[in-house]
Amino acid sequence: MSLIRFYTPIFVYFLFIFACSSDDSTTPNANNVECSEEVNFKEDGEEVTLPLVLPNAKASFKYKESSGLNAGLPSRELAMRFQTLSSAFDILIEKIVSGPDDCIPIGVYSIENINPTDGIISITYAKGVEIHSAATGLLGSGTLEITDCDRIQKTVSGRFEAVLETGFGSTMVTITEGVFTDICLSE
Repeated sequence: MSLIRFYTPIFVYFLFIFACSSDDSTTPNANNVECSEEVNFKEDGEEVTLPLVLPNAKASFKYKESSGLNAGLPSRELAMRFQTLSSAFDILIEKIVSGPDDCIPIGVYSIENINPTDGIISITYAKGVEIHSAATGLLGSGTLEITDCDRIQKTVSGRFEAVLETGFGSTMVTITEGVFTDICLSE
């Protein structure tokens, strides 16, 4: 068993935590938009609903002047964490954009086929001590569709499905019918 395969889910999990950390304060939605605070999906056929980390929480939405994806080009990063006492579900996408006024472009993005110099996607599901992941260029498979990204209303919506793997490759979790609607963004 490869050490890379073993440590990949752990690396992706900590990468997400780092991406969600923010040194700037969040402000309430200036447009008084009602925001959803949960994600819904089916895990191996069973319905699951998880809340955002804290009530009134927002998704981290960062603009990067010079992206780590493709030096010199700007990018947008969207990071969301949904969590209970026993599990955490993370969605992360970073995509090259034209400038600071751009949102993540609406579209369907394949975890295994996105060009890593154009974007990255990670979906991670930690349950108890097991961490299951799908991440660009590493393991797992799936799609993330951004159905709406509104910088004026400061909300994002989308759908997803994935086959998440452990670093050991011994277990997989199938996620279907995933949806998040009008999650507030924190810039």
